[in-house]
Amino acid sequence: QKIHRENSLSKEKRKNVIIHRYNNSTNPTNHHILGCGQIITHHCAALSNIDCIEIYALCDPSAERRRIIREIILDNNNNNNNDNNPIPLEFSTLDDLLKDTNASKACTVVFISVPHDLHVPIAKLALQAGKDVIMEKPLARTMEECRSIYETSTQSKGLLLISEQSPYWQEIAKAKELVACGEIGTLVSASSYYYESMRDNVTSGVEEDGGLLDGGVQWKGVVVVL
Repeated sequence: QKIHRENSLSKEKRKNVIIHRYNNSTNPTNHHILGCGQIITHHCAALSNIDCIEIYALCDPSAERRRIIREIILDNNNNNNNDNNPIPLEFSTLDDLLKDTNASKACTVVFISVPHDLHVPIAKLALQAGKDVIMEKPLARTMEECRSIYETSTQSKGLLLISEQSPYWQEIAKAKELVACGEIGTLVSASSYYYESMRDNVTSGVEEDGGLLDGGVQWKGVVVVL
């Protein structure tokens, strides 16, 4: 699900292109977060542990959700002795952010964590603005939508990366190693099972697209990897 503009690069170079881009920079990487739902709390905790990243702005129609995520970010900064990091700016939409000259200029990466039906318009807008985009899985709901985002990424100076971590879990890497070396015999079939109560996860988009596209895609991805 990872799509890079640098398709001519080797697999190893493509894997490290974003890391090298920002590790070689003397300035912090400013992340603009779009979507302040439940899942972004986990991403904020991870981002706060990376010295070269600052969460510069939050975008969400809900002022209450922006407040909640802002407080989490400030708590994370305090716990990690990052008190010098700026208090995130707040916007209702990506359009509003991009119209703010200073905020748009400061934007390095747009981290998209919104319901699935909003992936296409927001991702394309960010890519057309020349921003690097990290987006929650799945890329989109249909192959047509995926192609639409991909085609936009090929015309953008920004990079597109899908946040799908399951193929890199340690246990999956070990299972793939065992399958590849034949230690467990010939693999003839594989299946995956996924269960999660979505009752309280109101920001997941599960009512729109179903559990398979929401969390189940990770487990289907594991089967593909194996």
